[in-house]
Order: sequence, then C-alpha cells, then structure tokens
Amino acid sequence: MERTNNKRAACRSQSTTIVNEVNQLIQSEQFELSTLYVLISRLQAVKADTLGLLEDSMYTLAVSSPTSMAYLPTPADGDPPVASERKPTRPQQPLLKQLPQFK
Repeated sequence: MERTNNKRAACRSQSTTIVNEVNQLIQSEQFELSTLYVLISRLQAVKADTLGLLEDSMYTLAVSSPTSMAYLPTPADGDPPVASERKPTRPQQPLLKQLPQFK
C-alpha cells in the first residue's frame, strides 16, 4: 500500500509540474503550439500511468476483499439466471398505449 501511495505522489507531482509549466508558458504570451502539444502529451502520459495504477489498486482490493468471495460465480454454460425467467408482477404495457390520444 505504501508503494502505491508513493507512486500516486510521484504522478501527482509530475502532473503539477507540467500544469505549472503550461501556466508559465501561457502567461509569457510567447509560446508555440508545438510546445503546448508536447506538454499535453506529457500530461496524457501521466494520466495513463495514474489510471493504470488506480485500476491495479482497485483490482487488488477487489480480489482481496472478503465480499468478493461472498457470491457464487455465475454459470459459464450460458444459461440465463432463474430470476430473468420470472414473469413480471404486473402487466407491462407499452408507453404509447398509456398516453392520452389527442385528435
């Protein structure tokens, strides 16, 4: 967990540094679009790293949590669950039949 926190802190500092560079560049009013595109690509790379780290952390938590083992796995043979075979408790009418008719 500490390793994950350290990685998150590193990603956060990288993105903050890039955002500060963008702000300085815009305030200087002497910038080229190519420089902004480079900074955008760096921000997107940091974002991808951060999202990957988040997904890994969530997967680890989901697999190791006791609630993940509380439910039985679904059947792999393609049979629909029993609850979907149950008939609705009240008749289902199309929405158009329920609307008033105007002439």
